[in-house]
Formats: sequence, C-alpha cells, structure tokens
Amino acid sequence: MGSQSGSHVDAPYHFKNDGLTVDRMELSYFMGNALVIDASDKGEFEEITLEDVKKYDRQMEKADIVLFRTDWYQYEGQDKFFRHPYLSAEAGAYLLDRGIQTLAIDAINLDRTGGTKFPVHEMYAEAGGLIAENLAHFDKIEFDEPFVIFLPLKLTGVDGSPVRAAAVSFE
Repeated sequence: MGSQSGSHVDAPYHFKNDGLTVDRMELSYFMGNALVIDASDKGEFEEITLEDVKKYDRQMEKADIVLFRTDWYQYEGQDKFFRHPYLSAEAGAYLLDRGIQTLAIDAINLDRTGGTKFPVHEMYAEAGGLIAENLAHFDKIEFDEPFVIFLPLKLTGVDGSPVRAAAVSFE
C-alpha cells in the first residue's frame, strides 16, 4: 500500500519538495465543517467551473472544507473511472482566496487525470493546503452542515496517507 492508495490525502509535499508532510500538518486540516458542492451532473473530463462553485457562496461562509460530489466512485473498475470531472484552476484559486484550505472529491483526482499539469494540486501545495481524493458516498450525506473527518495513518515524512473518512451531523 502506498501513500496514495484508496481514499487518501495529499499533503503539500506531494507536489512541493519543501512542503509539509502529513505528520507535520495540523489536525485541523483533516477535519472541519464541510460544504458539499453537487457536481454530479458533470460528464467525462468535464470541468467543475468557478460558476459552479460560486452558486454556493452563501453556504461557504460556515465551511472549512469543500467536498465535490461527482458520484464518480461508482465507476471504480471501469475505464470511465479515469475520465472523471475535475476542478478548474480558477475555481481552486477562488476557494483558496475564500480561506478554504482543504478540498475533497469522490473521484480519483481533483485535477484532470492523464495530463501533465496539476494546477489545483500545485496551488494548494504552495498554500500549504490539503487535498483528499478517491473518497466515496458524498451522495449519502443527506443532512446540512456535515462535519467531516479524514483520519490519516501515523506516517512520518510522507506526501500523503490513506484515510478513514466520515461525515457526521451534530443535530
């Protein structure tokens, strides 16, 4: 098992040689109030745009973490799994400007898979943020204002970690 196996987080060190490793990141990056942005209408290799994100501006005020729901986890084991929707660089920059330091997606990659450019990973690494990928069942979060937790393994000096992820309600 590697640091990028299954549901996992990417620490800044994943894309930045002098970035923080998982063990050096504050636990606050791995848990917090979440906002689910529904991008389940997106198709293969379709971009999640700034306009898609801005629709959630009001709800974002209470969020520490943004979850992108694509429902793409359902295609695991199929070629289509690797042709998932992805976040635009413009939307990633907008979220950073709004103070969102942790992003998550229920697809294998927040950037487009198969390319040589990873703009969202690079900007989040530069900003010291965290990305969680290859998660599942965001469609089962049927309550407002979920609190999410991505528990990394206790690994030292690594660029990422498999996680146990959960969304809970305190209502």
